[in-house]
Amino acid sequence: MKFCKCHTPLTIKKGLSALKDEIIEFVEEPSMDELSDVVYCLNRLAGAIVKKTYIKIVPGDKLHIAKIKIRMRTDGCIRSPRHFINGHCPSEK
Repeated sequence: MKFCKCHTPLTIKKGLSALKDEIIEFVEEPSMDELSDVVYCLNRLAGAIVKKTYIKIVPGDKLHIAKIKIRMRTDGCIRSPRHFINGHCPSEK
């Protein structure tokens, strides 16, 4: 599957920040969906360490991956519409 440019390797700092945000969301509203988001962020952080977009080291991110695939088909972006700029993928600057 082809992804938008939002799905590029993260810096370790950005990976840690994203993981913190997802953990907060999970604590505020625990669900399997939010847990899947946390696991996906862990795998993105692992990728950041070796300068790759994603490395699956922790299982359990299937819900998040399914969400990304749907978003790419419908919106052309891995991110949720709340992150769009003027209705478009943020990587389309």
